[in-house]
Amino acid sequence: MEVNRKELLEVVKVLQPIAPKQTQVCTFTIDGTTLTVYACDIDFEREMKKAIQLVESNKDMQINFNLKYLEVCLKSLETL
Repeated sequence: MEVNRKELLEVVKVLQPIAPKQTQVCTFTIDGTTLTVYACDIDFEREMKKAIQLVESNKDMQINFNLKYLEVCLKSLETL
């Protein structure tokens, strides 16, 4: 899978206020060449979904990430 790092970082920043405060969990779904990032806080009845076009994708999958940790990882790639 290949994605624009800056575009993904912007999506992560937008979804952080929506994700549950304690877990900051979001779901990534890769379907073809589309990455959909979804965050939901059931307690406050908030949810948001953002889609990003992938440059390249090998297979479909779904995986969860902690948005705060993901943001730190994506920002650290700027310095490499």
